[in-house]
Amino acid sequence: ASTDLAGQITAQAARDTGLPEGTPVFCGCGDGTAASVGTGISKVGQAYMCLGTSAWISYLDDAPLLDPQQRTFNLAGIAKGLYYPIGTMQAAGASYNWMRDQLCQREAAEAKAKDGSVYDEINRQIAQVPPGANGVLFLPYLMGERTPWWDAQAKGAFLGLGPESTHSEILRAVMEGVGYSLTDCQDILRDMGIVVQEMMACGGGGRSQLWRQMLADMYNCEVKTVSSKEGPALGAAILAGVGAGLFKSVVTACRDFIDTNTYCQPDPTAHAYYEKGHALYQKLYRQLAGCYQDLATL
Repeated sequence: ASTDLAGQITAQAARDTGLPEGTPVFCGCGDGTAASVGTGISKVGQAYMCLGTSAWISYLDDAPLLDPQQRTFNLAGIAKGLYYPIGTMQAAGASYNWMRDQLCQREAAEAKAKDGSVYDEINRQIAQVPPGANGVLFLPYLMGERTPWWDAQAKGAFLGLGPESTHSEILRAVMEGVGYSLTDCQDILRDMGIVVQEMMACGGGGRSQLWRQMLADMYNCEVKTVSSKEGPALGAAILAGVGAGLFKSVVTACRDFIDTNTYCQPDPTAHAYYEKGHALYQKLYRQLAGCYQDLATL
């Protein structure tokens, strides 16, 4: 189990790290499992997403979810008998940061002049564009894609560009493209009988009110976040605390240390639009899949 004692800091490790000799070391877990604990996911049926450089959607279950099409997989839970079925994408925050670095030099300069945040400058523009980015779509396959395609050769693309397309629409399309990819994951879970009424969010992208609202509209469920900025790190600390006897259990520690501070409710009109947009998004991958193979041989 993640809270089981694995050993102690040895004398050599103490010299190398500066940690006190004899400090207990617990088995711990990977970042995905730690993120679940750090967002308060401690009961079967609770769901969360982590929106970082990559991103994923998962929930806690007492049995693995076996997808006949192998679009999802399962992480081991923090204790025997617990599992985290998961769907994951490659380039979430990575797509946003690519956009920031390649397309947003003006926003970066304005933020620097005001001693502000480039993300605030970008998101301010995105918020002025209606859902759908006036017909511009972005496929966020900058690093290939995992769920549901498992295609290492997939590439990013903009579609729907015309002479009337604006800078702000292109920026919104990038954020929506990431959302559509995560909706792929959400829809697979739903199609396999998993009903999610609310979704917790963590990671850098999860701190964006704009992005959380967009995802609530796409998923058609409530999206919440927590006051802590570091879901995985907090989760690891809670597991170590339970192992060391500082906390009674993961459930009580999550209750005592994790506060939910914002809620985004889905907008029915936006959701209806995004359902159509998502269907087109999936169609575009299928139609372009052969082109990715051709690009790899150029």
